[in-house]
Amino acid sequence: MVPKLDVPDPGEFRQWIRLTMQVLEINAYRWSVQAQVSPNLVSKFLSGEQNDLRLATASGLVREAVRLAAVADVALPGFHPVARQDGGRCDV
Repeated sequence: MVPKLDVPDPGEFRQWIRLTMQVLEINAYRWSVQAQVSPNLVSKFLSGEQNDLRLATASGLVREAVRLAAVADVALPGFHPVARQDGGRCDV
């Protein structure tokens, strides 16, 4: 049986990044550097200048957030669905 995976769309992931920065009390630059991803890419994504991120970049941010949350002993926010233009969800 294949588990149902819910992959967030860019708007959901952008919201998750903002909430995660609040929970971890970290700015986008520091998080990006620690995750070994381009701070410029993350900044452009958060500002809406860039519409989406490569999966490798998003995965790097998530892995580093999980690590930082474990060190700080805090819970990360979940992904919260937002309305999509096609009315659907990104379920795989």
